[in-house]
Amino acid sequence: MKNLLNVILKITAVVFILFLTACQSDVYHGGDDPNPEESLSGIPDDFKYLTVDSKKLTVKVMDVYEGKKYYTVEVFDANPFNDPSAILLAGGKANVNTPFEVNLVLPKTLKAIYLRQTDPKGYQSVTGMEVKDGDLYFDYNDVLSGKTTLKSVSNGAELRADDEITGEPGDYDELFTSGLSQAKEINGSEKLEVNGVYKLTNDFKGALQLPTGNITLYIGAKLSLTENIQLRGDAEIYVLREGTFAGEQIKLDMNGGKLYNAGTLALNDLQLTEVKLYNHSNSKIYAKNLTLNGVFVENNCLLKIDNTLNLTGKGSQIICNQVSSIVSSKYYIGNTDSYIIMYPKSLFETDQITGNGNQLHTNITGEAYVDFQDMPLFKVNGSLKLHSGSGGDYTVGDSYITFTGNVCYAAKEVISASLEPSMFQLDYNSLPTNAQGDCYGVEYKPSDATTPDADNPEYNEQSSETPTYTYLFEDNWPSFGDYDMNDLVLDVNIANVGVVNNNATSVVLTTTVRAVGASKPLYAFAQIEAPGAGETIVPLFDGEAHEFLGKTVGDKINTYNYTCDSRTTVQTVGLNGIKGLVNALNLNVFVVWGDVNSGKWNEIHLPNFKATQNAVSSATTNQDYKYNGKAEGAKPEYDNMMWALMIPTRSFTSYPKEGVSIMDAYDGFITWARSNGAAVGDWYFHPTSSDKIYEGK
Repeated sequence: MKNLLNVILKITAVVFILFLTACQSDVYHGGDDPNPEESLSGIPDDFKYLTVDSKKLTVKVMDVYEGKKYYTVEVFDANPFNDPSAILLAGGKANVNTPFEVNLVLPKTLKAIYLRQTDPKGYQSVTGMEVKDGDLYFDYNDVLSGKTTLKSVSNGAELRADDEITGEPGDYDELFTSGLSQAKEINGSEKLEVNGVYKLTNDFKGALQLPTGNITLYIGAKLSLTENIQLRGDAEIYVLREGTFAGEQIKLDMNGGKLYNAGTLALNDLQLTEVKLYNHSNSKIYAKNLTLNGVFVENNCLLKIDNTLNLTGKGSQIICNQVSSIVSSKYYIGNTDSYIIMYPKSLFETDQITGNGNQLHTNITGEAYVDFQDMPLFKVNGSLKLHSGSGGDYTVGDSYITFTGNVCYAAKEVISASLEPSMFQLDYNSLPTNAQGDCYGVEYKPSDATTPDADNPEYNEQSSETPTYTYLFEDNWPSFGDYDMNDLVLDVNIANVGVVNNNATSVVLTTTVRAVGASKPLYAFAQIEAPGAGETIVPLFDGEAHEFLGKTVGDKINTYNYTCDSRTTVQTVGLNGIKGLVNALNLNVFVVWGDVNSGKWNEIHLPNFKATQNAVSSATTNQDYKYNGKAEGAKPEYDNMMWALMIPTRSFTSYPKEGVSIMDAYDGFITWARSNGAAVGDWYFHPTSSDKIYEGK
């Protein structure tokens, strides 16, 4: 009997131990850290565990309709022209009398937002805006006036490469004909002398006999070359308005000197080294290949390169003033410290960009005009790769390219892009096919939007949504838990509907239940805490969490390994008299554990969110503490931990496995907490190792 009693006691002890093990599965075991107290020490009392910031955004449009029409302003978390996953964060109407103003809640890891403006003609443009500390302000007038650039220039005057090039493009007589009266008339067949000044005013086809030294030649007729020309020294060639300097298979090689063109240059190859080139209004240059190792100043002209535009020399500059265009099949970046400077209504178009790994500063600068359609355009008839590089540059192929100033750009495919505030991306497919003409490249993407007169006060209705957020809950509140943060994992998206004057009339909450790692019953709710919303509590899904996923209470779902697919539900909530929008900082998402029908709830909230009127009295008292109460019986080192986290979902697909502390699964977490959020803000993108996180099937 005694032996039987011992056996029963041993069996009972084993069962009891197993029972304790099962019941305590959500209690912290320390993971790989033998000293959990040490891991949790040093978290500041005032740490809020926030992964988002609240910012006020103000956008002023450049209104050319004097307040008689509305512009539509929309804010996205990614570029809507090339990223189908871009989320509309907010939108509204604006004109000269009413700027667009909205309070945004943005992930702290978000580096840029994207503004899409639709003008009263229905054309759209997108520009990127850096997310900085404090409130955000964007004025299209400042962008177009050059106030956002490091250096504002006017008609390229201070960028002219040669002191002898003075005056505006209309100074034809001064620049092109000042020495014409002293020039000697030739027919083209004679041998020309060093330091001679000549003019050719009758058509000629053949080979010019030019000296290798200094010479001045005015071309006022059709010159058809049959042999290459090589010039050295301070030679000067003037192609007058009525002149054509042509040669189908001919190369013009100049080293030093000046080349002034007011007519047409049409050559197979044009190679300029340390040459000052000036192109007058309505002039044209056609070449199969253009190689620059010097300075090229272009005013109101057309440059057409069939093959390669090659900037090989240090200090090469191409300056394109109004209504000018450069079109090339290949754009080769061959050396450092070279520049392309473009002004309003100018176009730079190429099929591809290549390089040898050097850096090119391509300053594409626009000035203030009455409409966006005066901006220059950088157009690529193929794929354009823009990746952030050092110093704000972008890598294009193997080389670097720097956009400075106000530039529109378009490509058949933009593989990636980080926009500066003054860079506008245009929809490539909506651009005109004709590359010539006034403002050819800067037609914006037509939209289906109709814009009423500004006397319609109700025409301000928009919809907006937040980035989706993942909510991670620890169910042991108010006791200290294991902090695997997978007892309930939810994705919640907020869509404000019927937004009038930045006030939502309803909100759509889309909830996806991803995992349930708790043994106890769990329910999820949300309370909107925006002004005027009242105290309405909304269930985020129907019933208990395990059962919502088709399982039994006590099952561990998607925390060890894949158990079942996630499930999504949608709730629409009317908002009568709310002020502002619903966002991640005023939507109180919380969990109730235990019997939801008991009358008082055991509520688990995010830090800094208070309990509802339904909470148990002890919970209500604890809610007045910093972070949803303190861990009952826990050591002081644990007091500043939380029981719930909210993380931006974009690029966040994992969470800790069952029993793995979040401190072990993401080693940047504790550094982030101890630094009061100043360090490792993107810790949730960097798990410690794949065996510590659950990543789905």
